[in-house]
Amino acid sequence: METKTNEIIIKVMHNGNPNIKNPLIYKTDKQLKIGEVITVPLGKKKALGIVVDILSNNNNNNNIGFEIKNIIKDSTNNEYIKLNITELKIIKHIIKEYFSMIPNAINIYLTNKIKDNNNIIKNNEYTKNIDPIKLTKEQKIAIQNIIQKDKKYNKFLLFGKTGSGKTQVYIETIKNSIENGQQVLILLPDIAITSQIYTIIKENFNENIIATIHSKISKKQKCLENNLIRKKKKMIIIGARSSIFSRFNNLGTIIIDEFQDDTYKQEKDPKYNTIDIAKFIINNSNNNTKLILGSATPTIEEYFNANNDNTYKILTLNKRIHQYSKNYDKKNFQVNIVDLKKEGNYKEIISEELKKEIISTKKQKKKIILYVNRRGYAPIIICNKCGYIERCPRCNIPLVSHITEYIKGKDKYSLKCHHCEYTKNTITICPICKNKLLKYSGIGTQMIDKEIKKIFNNKVNTYILDKDSVQKKNLDIYNSINNKKIDIIIGTKLITRGWDIDNIRLIGIIFLDTEFSLPDFRSTEKVYQLITQIIGRGRRKSTEGMVIIQTNDPLNKVLKLAVDENFQEFYKNEIELRQKFKNPPFTKFIKITIKSKKENLLEKKAKEIIISLKKAQNIQIYQPIKSIPYKIRFYYRVNVIIKYQNELNKNTWELIRSISKYQKASIDSNPKDLF
Repeated sequence: METKTNEIIIKVMHNGNPNIKNPLIYKTDKQLKIGEVITVPLGKKKALGIVVDILSNNNNNNNIGFEIKNIIKDSTNNEYIKLNITELKIIKHIIKEYFSMIPNAINIYLTNKIKDNNNIIKNNEYTKNIDPIKLTKEQKIAIQNIIQKDKKYNKFLLFGKTGSGKTQVYIETIKNSIENGQQVLILLPDIAITSQIYTIIKENFNENIIATIHSKISKKQKCLENNLIRKKKKMIIIGARSSIFSRFNNLGTIIIDEFQDDTYKQEKDPKYNTIDIAKFIINNSNNNTKLILGSATPTIEEYFNANNDNTYKILTLNKRIHQYSKNYDKKNFQVNIVDLKKEGNYKEIISEELKKEIISTKKQKKKIILYVNRRGYAPIIICNKCGYIERCPRCNIPLVSHITEYIKGKDKYSLKCHHCEYTKNTITICPICKNKLLKYSGIGTQMIDKEIKKIFNNKVNTYILDKDSVQKKNLDIYNSINNKKIDIIIGTKLITRGWDIDNIRLIGIIFLDTEFSLPDFRSTEKVYQLITQIIGRGRRKSTEGMVIIQTNDPLNKVLKLAVDENFQEFYKNEIELRQKFKNPPFTKFIKITIKSKKENLLEKKAKEIIISLKKAQNIQIYQPIKSIPYKIRFYYRVNVIIKYQNELNKNTWELIRSISKYQKASIDSNPKDLF
């Protein structure tokens, strides 16, 4: 059709039908700009859209060849913040790199305009006047490298042992960005740890320029914070992974703390990797934005990248802050490994050595950390007579026993699925053979809590730090776990995430052997990180103490390297294996997950996908493997894994993306695991 001379033809990404995989074409007589948010018709419905391209203006007459619809007249541009060029590039990158659906990709940036009454704070009021902290030589070198004007490096891997002062490097870097009128983003692996960082940051900076963005705040509050960020009324943004999409205005520094953590990978569409998005931002920024990745246990892939990228610099903090003290005692935290095979009583959860040290530490009024890899009371309830196991009707996996209410002598229990959150009352009798002798198999945080209270006849203050407790409690966990009244902290992996806890004398790792058995090429890396981080909760302070690790495999090489903090040897061994078997960072993976309520359809769907993929070039396709767990929320799941070395060509990319047309098939680029 022929367009009128006063009409503009525009290309629009919309948040309507996810099956429409490309931007749509509309016309308008309004003077729109790229990045503006508008309302467009979509069949009989309407959707929000973002103008991504202007195909023609009023100086051209173009024959498009089909009828072009007008945008809806009530433009929403005055209701939503316009997207800038970098934000549009990020959306396109997410669609390309992560095979994301257009609606899910653009929704991350749709932000309502909200009026605010916040006054703009003057630059000289950003930083508080506090006594400067004496920096170590290693800290000074790291800071100088980051803040120097030299544009050669824009990525920094801050490799510092636990307690080596990475946070102070962050603070000095933030000060430098603020002084230059630039914003700073601080990303954390879990919202639970936000309170700790927030407390530290507000000691150094005006609280009114700090924004916190995470899943616990309302949509309206998130929009308000983003409006203030866009107006540069908020200069420091603290948050979990999704805050990488905050509406910045002159972003100077991105800090990703504990960057090795799996939580930086989004599991729902868009399945982005936060570190990848951060790199994309700095590579497409005109502000000389810098990225700092901080960790005591960097990932193998990122450490390799840092060693092989001339825009990337590794900065090391080898000494802990307390090691600079004149009173430093080299004894510090000793590590004892308890061989559970040699323990006389297999029924005891806590070994005699660990129990003895728990009692001794309690008498000394020092803190204790106990790590266990499962929340709840016990992972399995099994009948002693017929072997029946109570399972989730949706997922067919054992239901986990939870104490819902502590009552002296008679606690109340329930059963919960840790994958779909299905909950039911506990069973007291086997539904098959009517046997009343049911066994609780496995260990959870609540079981450890109960054992500890039994040892001290309930005269002990414990604090459970796991997913369940975080959901029930407020987010000020930092002050809660540092409360002098708390004797023992019992935690899952959440306890490993950078907590600065005072007065620790004892750390007990109850059992971690199951961590080694995960069917994934990264399993040993994750165990190394876990052990190093847990031990690090104690090693970061100067107090003399002890770590006790209970295991059936005391001679495990990874265990020894983690205890010795010998990352270089671990990296050398691991990178050789990765290269030998052509695993990341030497290749990349794509995981295609196929779901069906009918188990017999899975094999058929998987074969169809594999046949279609054989048309692609330069990719390796593995036979379908069952997901772990195999069934979730009534759906059976299998994975088809693709491995490739070089960038995918356009035809291969289109072919893989077209697979999402199969019902319940999802694509995960650079997955955090292969199962």
